[in-house]
Amino acid sequence: MSQVSARPEEAHSVGRSSESAAAQLHDLPEDFRDIQERCKSATSKDPGLDTWDSFGNKYIEYMNSIKEQADIISGNIQSSAEDISSTEDQAVDTFDGVNVPI
Repeated sequence: MSQVSARPEEAHSVGRSSESAAAQLHDLPEDFRDIQERCKSATSKDPGLDTWDSFGNKYIEYMNSIKEQADIISGNIQSSAEDISSTEDQAVDTFDGVNVPI
């Protein structure tokens, strides 16, 4: 007979990893702007490039979107980990000692 159960510790571990990944992306929009300004400064001498502002304005929205999506995904994973843990705690009391053939 096999036992079926969730692994709350693993779920929380993945949740912490997702929070860490989201935290690393927290400053992405600011980092992007900083890099853009450095590139603009490095290429401003004649003949120079004058397209850095339009490039930055176009892609900053993507950077903001990535940051927001990472935060949402991290929150969803953490919430799922909490649900798994709660369900496992409830099931232990309800199904303790019940063996179901798999």
